[in-house]
Amino acid sequence: MGQSISTGATLALLLFLCYPALAQQPQQTVRGQVLDQQSLHPISGVQLLLVDEEGLQYQTTSDSLGHFMLTVPIGRYQLQARHLAYQPQQLPELLVYASRLPALRLLLVARQEVLQVVTVTAGQGADLPATAASIPFTVEQLQRTPTTFWDPARFVATAPGVTTVNDQANHISVRGLPPWAVQWRLQGVSILNPNHLANAGTLQDRAAPAGGGVNILSGQLLANSRFWQGYVPPGYGGALGGIFDMQLRPGIRHKAHHTLQASLLGLDAATEGPLGKGGASYIVNYRYSTVGLLGDLGVDFGGESIRFQDLSFHVATPLKVGGQLSVWGMGGLSANQLRPLEDPASWERERDALSVDYTGTMGALGSSLELPLSGRISLQASLAYSLREDTRQEVLTLSPGGTPDFQAEDDLKEHLYSGRLLVQGGSALLQWQLGVEGEWLNSSGAASSPLPTPQQYWAATQRQQLLAPFGSLRWQLHRDWTLSSGLRAAHWSAADALLLLPRLVVDWQATQQLQLWLQLSREAQPLPTPLQLAQASLSPAERAHAPVQSLSASLGQRLALSEQLVFSTEAFIHRLSHIPSLTGSSTYHALNLLDESLLLPLEAQGRASSSGLTAQLRQQFRRGYFYRLNGSLLYTRHEVGGEQQRLRYDPGWSAALVWGKEWKKQRPSAVRRLGVFGRSSLRGGHRLPGIDEAASQQRMRSQWNYASQEQLPAYASLDIRLSHIREKTNYTRTWSLDLQNLLARENIAGYYYDRLLQEVKPLNQMGLIPVLAYRVEF
Repeated sequence: MGQSISTGATLALLLFLCYPALAQQPQQTVRGQVLDQQSLHPISGVQLLLVDEEGLQYQTTSDSLGHFMLTVPIGRYQLQARHLAYQPQQLPELLVYASRLPALRLLLVARQEVLQVVTVTAGQGADLPATAASIPFTVEQLQRTPTTFWDPARFVATAPGVTTVNDQANHISVRGLPPWAVQWRLQGVSILNPNHLANAGTLQDRAAPAGGGVNILSGQLLANSRFWQGYVPPGYGGALGGIFDMQLRPGIRHKAHHTLQASLLGLDAATEGPLGKGGASYIVNYRYSTVGLLGDLGVDFGGESIRFQDLSFHVATPLKVGGQLSVWGMGGLSANQLRPLEDPASWERERDALSVDYTGTMGALGSSLELPLSGRISLQASLAYSLREDTRQEVLTLSPGGTPDFQAEDDLKEHLYSGRLLVQGGSALLQWQLGVEGEWLNSSGAASSPLPTPQQYWAATQRQQLLAPFGSLRWQLHRDWTLSSGLRAAHWSAADALLLLPRLVVDWQATQQLQLWLQLSREAQPLPTPLQLAQASLSPAERAHAPVQSLSASLGQRLALSEQLVFSTEAFIHRLSHIPSLTGSSTYHALNLLDESLLLPLEAQGRASSSGLTAQLRQQFRRGYFYRLNGSLLYTRHEVGGEQQRLRYDPGWSAALVWGKEWKKQRPSAVRRLGVFGRSSLRGGHRLPGIDEAASQQRMRSQWNYASQEQLPAYASLDIRLSHIREKTNYTRTWSLDLQNLLARENIAGYYYDRLLQEVKPLNQMGLIPVLAYRVEF
């Protein structure tokens, strides 16, 4: 007995000595709420299970308001949610930080009978069918992927069927369609181009409609979001290529939290926390950036001074009757300035003698409401106002001390009012949606060249409205079969066009591992504002204002090879019509333009097609590593008057690999994570018309020969990210180094006529770009 007492005392002493070390291990409380996807009512009694990388499990249950809390050691987890009346769901990649963890929001779908587990990689709303060709993304994925700089478009650039246009900017092409075929939405409503430096990465250095140097909205504010490509649900529309569906997260509601970051791109500061005692919260982020430090390190920006700054915020207030009311906004200022080299003897190219001033302004302000109604019905509404102004002046003086030889001026102003109302409801067998969207766009602009010969390319003002009611039904036909159908009726005032746009998705869960789907849809999109204004300056008989239309079909499958490994493929075809095209030219049409203007009388008689196959093998982040390997085959053509040519952004083929490996070292009071992440991209070259040297010399700017087409050399790039994260209780510190184009490959973006050398020269994309950053969260 004495030996037993001695042994017990020894064990007690060891536990006592070890307890402080165990207690000091960094932990975090995972908080969230579980809601019914249709009614938005809270769900009580949901079992929530967190499983770490070693298989350890932590469990809790949601309360009467659907809330849950669970304190766990920091690290990577898989979250599972189960309830007898709802389909089970899991969030396979959840990183629990020591410094903060925004509240999770889980939407469960009522079930008819026991079904397979639904894997959710981003917030999935009622209008997001699991079979749709969409790319979900989380903020943590944006952060760990090399050289995205928290930008959704840069993240999507290596997705199946997507290619980057120029790695100086975030313009993307989806299935061979132009970058202007991409639409940006925030909280469900469309907004104007939310990017700094809209002229970045364009051949003529003019502002583009849907891209730029970097996104204005800080990734700090994003909730789980997604990018739609090809098929979009009936509640969305107006984009032929894809839609960025960005969602905002509320700020942390239980305590204040702050983030500071300094990098070679600039400074970031964010703060978030509770507002009062009613559960309201705020989150604000400010960013000031200058690439001057990169220039000091030898990065060649062609002598340009590039600066931008932005502010984003989101205030969310829960309502006593359930749901949430939020107010949000964003604003950004950007500018780049180029001046001639002081010593004319050092002029080696046109750029050395060029003076350029560009300024861009963008802002958006909106409010969103989510409100559960009676029964299984809920309402969602959003209103937004966004504005955009871009101005550019160019002066070229080829003789030192002489008068200017060329001048050009561009100006564009847009004001957009947008709104969206959605009512949804239903049961496990049938879900329905009814809603309406409206847009009011006022725009004005001009493009001119005072020298060498005064010429007004175009100057116009335009007002246009969009009214689009929509509805959808989703039937659970059988345990394994689902049918989703919808109809959208869109009326554009500028073209006086009313189009009926149906959608249909058939989903078959063939086995527990294999899912197949068929998608059919019709879509339409008007020309982007600069092209519309250029056409508005022509006579009514010469204008081509009709929306470009597309009929699409796709057949896909998703095969779960294991719990974390998924192989998916999709075959697709798009038939496009009513494309503004120049009679007798198969290359001068709207689908081949980015920052160029339609300056010739066109007719909406062009037709085009885009068909291809994509495949992806995806390993979820598990046991310290992940990867995504994908490849695409694409064939496009445009036809007018019997002439055919491939589309400008058709590479023919593309492949990408994104991967990462993380090592974790745990101590009693801190956790360290060392990460190495990579992203490689390969594709065929895009296609451009040749340059008419004689016409370019006469008009003092690059003039395209639209009777010919040349394919650029293949594109290849390797990006690397190194990160070191140290976490202690309520504190996270991160050192990171992003290396864009590690091999410094000279990828060609296009060609231009050099007015100093009087010859055609290649225009290269970015070389090696190192971005060192230090980030602290507390």
